[in-house]
Amino acid sequence: METDESTQALADVTLGRGMRTRVPSVRLWDFVVNTLSIPRPPPTTTSSSSHLPSGNGNFYSLSDVMDSSRFSLEHRIFLAVVATDVEPRSFTEAMQDPGWREAMHTEIRALESNET
Repeated sequence: METDESTQALADVTLGRGMRTRVPSVRLWDFVVNTLSIPRPPPTTTSSSSHLPSGNGNFYSLSDVMDSSRFSLEHRIFLAVVATDVEPRSFTEAMQDPGWREAMHTEIRALESNET
């Protein structure tokens, strides 16, 4: 019976908050995002293949084609902070970080002062 099979398939699906499969936004499929990485020492193997992806899974990482030696020290520090900073994935994670808590309080104060 087809209805029994479809009912069983629906029963096997786990429902609830946080249970759905997460996928990256389709809006970013046409773009290469988050490709900055901190340079690592070269691998110890003697064979090198330029067609293989780097350790972070990107075929053409910015660190492979961009030289930061011409940037000022301040700008290199800025790039390192931007590349290593991890945004919280949930409100709970954001509330654990004092910097994010302060940013949220600042936003709320601005909204209240604008009466929006």
